[in-house]
Formats: sequence, structure tokens, C-alpha cells
Amino acid sequence: MQDTTFAFYNIHVSQGPSGEAARLYLHGVWNAMRQLETLLGPRVAAAAGIELVELVALDYVAHTALGPGEIASAMRLPDHAVSRLLGRLERAGHLARSVARDDARRRTLRLTATGRAALERAHAAVATSLAPLLQELGPARLRGLTEALTLVATAEPGERPDDASGAS
Repeated sequence: MQDTTFAFYNIHVSQGPSGEAARLYLHGVWNAMRQLETLLGPRVAAAAGIELVELVALDYVAHTALGPGEIASAMRLPDHAVSRLLGRLERAGHLARSVARDDARRRTLRLTATGRAALERAHAAVATSLAPLLQELGPARLRGLTEALTLVATAEPGERPDDASGAS
């Protein structure tokens, strides 16, 4: 067993099958998510006029060829919620939806010039807001944190996180 100190509670627990480690992990992730929303949400809104969830959706549109349903899966949101989200972004002029040329059942998404400008302003606000924290973490800790969060985010329910990486 590996011992870990959870700094956000200042409690020392032993990693193992106990519910206490899982409870502390849950609270730590929850608090980190809320902190990011509190820190970044207003700054992204002020800089770009969009919400954090809209920033993530615009990122998918800008950097992938995913359709609405695939974006919903990637964001782990219900299809109807992403459909409404994309509708808001389309009405705001940030993206355009069209029927795929090769399959009339599919919708393609593309960022508009307005959407690209909003995305750039949002990314600048995020970078400025997170710079002090990322500098404090340093490259090695940031890489470790990113790897751990990726394992957690990609693990299926009931799967051990180290199994999600393809390790045996």
C-alpha cells in the first residue's frame, strides 16, 4: 500500500480498498472543479462572452471533425444538452452547422470567424488566469497531474485507472 497525504484536507490516509481514500478523492476532484469554475468562468465570460462549457465545445469544433453526438460523448453530456449548447453557439454566430455532403444524416460543424475570435480571447483569459498556478506546479508536477487526470477521465466505471492506459 502507498501512503498519501491529501493536502486539501490535511489528512493522512493509506491508499487501499477503504472508502475514506475514495471519499477524499471525490471531494478533492469536486473542489478542484468548483475552483476552476469559480476562477475561470467569470474571466472567460468577460473576455469572450461565453461559458466554460461553450469554450470546451468550441475547442472540439475547432480542433476535431466530430459531429454533435460525438462531441456529446467526448464531453460526457447528454445529446440533447449538447444540441442546445450548439444551438446557442450557432445563434451567437460562433459556429455554423450544415448537412454532411457524404451522408445527409450527419451534421458537420465549423467555427466562424466570430467563434475563432471568441475562442482565442477565451484561451488568452485561461492562460493568464492559470499562469501563476502552472508556474508553481512546475513542468514535472504538471505532467504528473495531467497524466493522472487523463487516466481518471478515460477509465470506464469499475475499471482500474491503470487498466485504461493499456498497461498490463
